[in-house]
Order: sequence, then structure tokens, then C-alpha cells
Amino acid sequence: MNKRTKALQITQKTKFKVWERQDRRSIISGTPISVSECCCHYIPRTKGGLGIEENIVGMTNEEHMIFDNNVIGGQKELSQQWREIARRHLKAHYPNWSEDKLIYRKE
Repeated sequence: MNKRTKALQITQKTKFKVWERQDRRSIISGTPISVSECCCHYIPRTKGGLGIEENIVGMTNEEHMIFDNNVIGGQKELSQQWREIARRHLKAHYPNWSEDKLIYRKE
């Protein structure tokens, strides 16, 4: 596995921390979620988004699809609103949070 792939991967430990941070609920709907659903990159993997807890949020599978791809009915506006909810959530939990720190950079 190359360094970039490993850096973007979300470990089980990270998923558990995110799950606990969110009180085991989706940040979007408040619906109870499983640890495995804590796998949504705020900065997408396709843009080098790291698999660190400062870049990961948990939501239901359907919410995750909308958030990532706008796949259900082309809901771009909804996806943008949810992205802002995620950004505020992450900023509230990590005082020095910055989008620049969430992107993989070659060393």
C-alpha cells in the first residue's frame, strides 16, 4: 500500500472516535448510526482528504451518498447545506481546525 492510500484510509480507531464524538448519531439527522457509518470524508478522498478524525464525520448511508455525490434527486443545495453543518461541527470540536491540514501532501 502506498503512502497516499494509507493516509486517506480511515482506521477502525478513528471511526470509533468519530462515533463517540457525535454521541453515536448522524450529524445531519440525529439518527443513531453504527461505528462503520463514521466514514464520510469532509475533504473527499479524491481531493486528497486524510482519514483523520478532523476530516471524518458520521451519517447514515443515504445521507453519505447525498453528501458525496448528490445522487438522490440531484440535491446539490442540500449537499452544500450539509457540508456547512459538517464544517461547523468539525470546527467546534477542533480549535485549530483548518481545511488545509486535512489534505494529503507529499513529504
